[in-house]
Amino acid sequence: MTTLAVKSPSVKNAPSIPAPNFSSIPARISPLERWVVWRWKYDEKHDKWTKVPYSPITHQLFHRKPNECSTLELAKRVIDYQGKRYAGVGISAELMDGLTYLDFDNCLEAGKIRGAELEKFILSLGSYTEVSPSGMGLRVIAETPKTWSRINESRKQNERGIPKVCVVYECKGVEIWNDGKYATITGNLFRPELCEVKRSIVTGK
Repeated sequence: MTTLAVKSPSVKNAPSIPAPNFSSIPARISPLERWVVWRWKYDEKHDKWTKVPYSPITHQLFHRKPNECSTLELAKRVIDYQGKRYAGVGISAELMDGLTYLDFDNCLEAGKIRGAELEKFILSLGSYTEVSPSGMGLRVIAETPKTWSRINESRKQNERGIPKVCVVYECKGVEIWNDGKYATITGNLFRPELCEVKRSIVTGK
């Protein structure tokens, strides 16, 4: 029997996404030296593209070491000069920064939030909200107490079913974290008024 080898798609076949809008990245996070760059990698096992972070300094895989992160300016220069290698920038979440990140996967339809409950929730947060690289999801960054414990929770729709929060918000996944992982940053605002990181009434109480 002859076995055919199947090669992973090349970077040339990776999803096409808008370039980061650096001018819209909020002042609360732009000065932090927590920046990384990321590139597409095809995950054969799960048949999907993933976003793998790299150090803008060493150009090696990012392992969450402080000396691997850079300023936003350096990350931007790496994107400007090596745009074919890297797709965008991201920021490493650190508990001491007092920031909480929320992701809502596949919650947009024709540029609008699909679920009324999710729209109500995001507007109640009133903090920085951007469209994800795919153009189908949203990310919120909110100011929260530095005294909070570490948060890293994920609820995603999979073969075992749909988590209740995903049903309520009519999306395929909800994640919230303040440490332990990185977030892609696009700078592509969802709404002009949600352009600054603010202390959220909902997440900050």
